[in-house]
Amino acid sequence: GMAHALHIVLEVADKLREHKDIVFLFVGGGAYREELIAKAKSMNLENVCFIERQPKEMMARIWSICDASLIQLKNDPLFKSVIPSKIFESMGMGLPILLSLPEGEASRIIYKTGSGIIIPPEQPKLLTEAVVSLYEDTDMCAALAKASASAASSYSRVKQANKMLEVLKDVVNDGNNN
Repeated sequence: GMAHALHIVLEVADKLREHKDIVFLFVGGGAYREELIAKAKSMNLENVCFIERQPKEMMARIWSICDASLIQLKNDPLFKSVIPSKIFESMGMGLPILLSLPEGEASRIIYKTGSGIIIPPEQPKLLTEAVVSLYEDTDMCAALAKASASAASSYSRVKQANKMLEVLKDVVNDGNNN
């Protein structure tokens, strides 16, 4: 999509050609999909795979073939307050997270849970280093995956809905006491 700066991922894939085990999987039908496919083809990137948009019920199967997730947004202050839902999907699948977006709400979650690596947005060199680090350091990868899976229950819809109900009850009770 337009918010993701995914051309950066193609730059990273280009730098990692020699790592035959590292493959970048793009899933979806965003605004720049065809452009990204054409660019990957023109760059002869064999370590990039594109899958069309899938029904929600297929996503767990797709996540299950991944060793990590990359969640990336452009370097725009607007994205400091954004919390991509992919964070919680990644946690639900127990995947280590590579988070590349402006520091803010999403990065606080990753810091708090210890579930991933945070990379400044639109920094292909730093993203490349993070991918290689995750690939080469299997102990770190396993620790991040474990933390990610452990954090998942804290962010379930039921738990979050109950927290919201408690806040609303507190607000109503405070209003009744005044």
